Amino acid sequence: NWTKGADWTIGAGVGTKVSGTNNSIEQNVLTTGTWYRCVWTISSYTGSSTMQSRFGVSGTSPLGRSTAGTYTETGRATGTNAGINGGSTAAGSIDNVSYKAITLSSMFSLSTLSTADVYIGVDLIVSANTQVGLALNWDSSSSPANGVIAYHDGTNCKLEKCVAGVWTSVISAAATYSAGAKLIVSKIGTAYRLYYNNVLIVSGTISDASIINNTLHGLFSTDSSNMLDNFTCYATGTSGEYSIL
Repeated sequence: NWTKGADWTIGAGVGTKVSGTNNSIEQNVLTTGTWYRCVWTISSYTGSSTMQSRFGVSGTSPLGRSTAGTYTETGRATGTNAGINGGSTAAGSIDNVSYKAITLSSMFSLSTLSTADVYIGVDLIVSANTQVGLALNWDSSSSPANGVIAYHDGTNCKLEKCVAGVWTSVISAAATYSAGAKLIVSKIGTAYRLYYNNVLIVSGTISDASIINNTLHGLFSTDSSNMLDNFTCYATGTSGEYSIL
């Protein structure tokens, strides 16, 4: 049931692309807004541009692949197309392409705290084409539907909100990745400030009533290969936590 671009053929269960144009081999099987893990193999490669997994649109993954090997990548679907995109001069064979939905609860490690306004941070090591960072202001650990994530994907820092299961980007900005650097979010009221490696990346506003007063905070990761260390979470003091001082 694969839809093949002009340069793709399938033989003996292996997809092969020849150099020509930028096109894909794909299936319309994803659900927009759902997170997925894609595992795929480049059996051989002779081209000069890259191949990329798709999470709804062509070349969704930030890092293209041009070396034989098996790759695990994650992303949130922006459409229904799943498959592999090959650049105009990409040439090679792929095999064993699979997609599996990831539940939100499996990506979170949350703790119930006494305040919604927090200063929260963690040191990160990001595996290529995955996402790792912080979760804050969530409504549930077992069935999360409303909350915020802040993460690095190896190229950009992002802050995104989820309202009744529907995702919206609040902040997305380039931030040079440094292994082990700290990602921090300061949340006071409706104001969110995102820092990475001791630099303020950008600030944004979230005012949804279903989010801003939630008190579940913690960690977010789409793959077990990511590493998180030195997690900290402090009350910002807006509820009088430090009034005795």
